Amino acid sequence: MSKYAELAGSRGIEIYQHDTFFELVHGQESVRISRGHAVYLRGMLLRFDYYFSAVEPYFMGELAVADYSSPRYHRLIGFDDFPAFFHSYPEPMSSSAAYLDFAGLKPGDFVLDLGAYAGMASILFSKAVGSEGIVVSYEPDPFNYQAALRNTALHAKLSRLTNIRLHNQAIWKDQDGIEFSCDGNMGSSAAQIVGQRGQVKEVETTTLAGILNDNQLDRVDFLKIDIEGAEIEVIKHSLDLLRALRPAIVMESHRVNNVHSAVECAELLSGISYTVWTSDGCSDYLLFAR
Repeated sequence: MSKYAELAGSRGIEIYQHDTFFELVHGQESVRISRGHAVYLRGMLLRFDYYFSAVEPYFMGELAVADYSSPRYHRLIGFDDFPAFFHSYPEPMSSSAAYLDFAGLKPGDFVLDLGAYAGMASILFSKAVGSEGIVVSYEPDPFNYQAALRNTALHAKLSRLTNIRLHNQAIWKDQDGIEFSCDGNMGSSAAQIVGQRGQVKEVETTTLAGILNDNQLDRVDFLKIDIEGAEIEVIKHSLDLLRALRPAIVMESHRVNNVHSAVECAELLSGISYTVWTSDGCSDYLLFAR
């Protein structure tokens, strides 16, 4: 991949092309990703250690391999309950830990997980709020949704907690549906935000107000948002509801028109009297609001 050669060289990483996957090798460590996910190569080069250290690797001689090139189960570092299923990239526990540290969840709390991916954050929220609490989760990408179904079902079986309500819809400013780029990876999003990649499908959408109505919720204690750039439209069209509910909010920022969404979202939330701050000290650029 000539366009990534300079970046790879600056980080001491070699890129190998195989029939169905790319392999990034740094010393005795390897990360594999599907050729269908070439759009993620730059991010993988920039965050090689983050993704390599997310799971227990297998070994090919002295080479330790973290293989995300096809759907499979992984042993997540920091999560010992069971092997978790991912269609592609794992969901590192460090991200979910950042959410939990801020949320301060207690038994009986109500949580919305917008952008559930493979469901691992939802599982941690489920354990924190217990049998009297509720976790309402949304994941529009059908590949990621199936992974989340597997993981949350296994969690329910082992923990006997059945407090996760998982929905296969996108969160948006209206309920009219939207063209969605479904690639079974972390960057799946509305086609108008990320362009057309993977399988572009029309998916059902709902709004924050629709979520409360459909799930008969009269309060939300904690709101996690990781919806790949759609957060600006969702927050912009939910200000009255957020002003009334006042949930604690953590949001992963994404670049929209080459500007971090946290910039506009911080202004919107500050306008309804939230105290807002950001942190890029962990693996992701997060916005926090109370």
